[in-house]
Amino acid sequence: MEMLNQFNASYAAGNVFRGGTNTAHYGATYQNRIHFDPQFLDGAAAGNATMQREIANTALHEAAHVLGYDHPNPPTFVGSQDYCTDPPFNLLSPGPNSCIRY
Repeated sequence: MEMLNQFNASYAAGNVFRGGTNTAHYGATYQNRIHFDPQFLDGAAAGNATMQREIANTALHEAAHVLGYDHPNPPTFVGSQDYCTDPPFNLLSPGPNSCIRY
């Protein structure tokens, strides 16, 4: 709930953007601003359920960074996908390149 509240506050404050980062991830936080990959936003808007889930996970994940959480440990790789095991990132639903509870 803390991550959701922070994302909503960031959005209301105008600190959520389409694009604006050089990253291969679904999104990123830069100077307490949350940026989403336009390709995944477009896919989510077109009804792609996988991309909708990834956008939701990314929104919560990046909101946790705005709250001051960081990754003290590198991601755990399962096959070619990486998973975050650090709290609170480990609370998000599973999916490619997202975080899962271990």
